[in-house]
Amino acid sequence: MVAAGRRRLRAACGSLPDATAAPLLFALAYGIIAATGDTDHYDRLLPALLAAGYGAGIVMTPGADAVMSAARPERSGEAAAIQETSFELGAGLGVAVLGTVMAFVHRTTMPSVAGLGPDEQVTAGESFAAAEDLGSRLPPTIADGVTDAARQAYGHGFAVVAVIATIVLVVTAVLAAVLLRAVKGHRVWAGNAAAA
Repeated sequence: MVAAGRRRLRAACGSLPDATAAPLLFALAYGIIAATGDTDHYDRLLPALLAAGYGAGIVMTPGADAVMSAARPERSGEAAAIQETSFELGAGLGVAVLGTVMAFVHRTTMPSVAGLGPDEQVTAGESFAAAEDLGSRLPPTIADGVTDAARQAYGHGFAVVAVIATIVLVVTAVLAAVLLRAVKGHRVWAGNAAAA
């Protein structure tokens, strides 16, 4: 029943509903992740992570459909290559940029831990893994403080990255709504002009 409704909606509106609703679902999920902020409780994050995965999965099909339907049949191979390359480039850039932001936030929000020297404090701020490694070589009371501080810094970084992703996804949904509506309107106009 839902699939039949989606088919009728797609026939009437093209990929516009999927291309706008999916990033908004993805953005809502990341907004919930940012608001939750507690990365220690997976059960609280699981519904939002499932929604994010669902939103990401939905947006891939209309995105590929929009690219492929815009190309002439003899250029479909080139269109597919551009679509796949764009996806890979976007994913790689997203990981690089958001990973850099997360590392920066982790490093700059890492609380000072009593009992650590300046060099050890710098090492603990490099990453969560570096803090855990450092903690394995320290007395238990100081190691617990390092782990707690690293967890707090990681949580801040995670929340900042989730907020950035939310904003980018909302902007993407708005752009998709505006640009796909313009393309659909252009196609209707071109079809009417051809008929006249």
